[in-house]
Amino acid sequence: MTVFTEPRHPAEFLLSEGNGFISRDVVTLASNGSTAIAYKAGSVLALVTASSKYVYYDNAGTDGTETAKVILLEGCTVPATGDLKAAVIARAAEVKGSALEYDPSLSGGTLTTAQAAAAVDLAAYGIIVR
Repeated sequence: MTVFTEPRHPAEFLLSEGNGFISRDVVTLASNGSTAIAYKAGSVLALVTASSKYVYYDNAGTDGTETAKVILLEGCTVPATGDLKAAVIARAAEVKGSALEYDPSLSGGTLTTAQAAAAVDLAAYGIIVR
């Protein structure tokens, strides 16, 4: 029997948001110049200070990526060359913590620490992790 795995749906992580589309914004996801980067809906992102573009949040970073700022609304793939515009939740929202996605390289205690720190960072922007 074939087993199908259903991916995360756009905004599946979202419990509530402000009236209209006040919670949403459009940002630029950065290309890394060599390989495509796949992001899932609910990916926690941070702003790279030098480029003003978004990448996966990394609480151990020192280039702006150490502060979680937004959550990707819908999964997408950034091409190897060239950036990509994407919709995000940037303010005034409640989200389901268990449905958020983090950099795939994080695991174990590192992931747990990142999740706790991201919740604090996001709260400063009015995004409450439940």
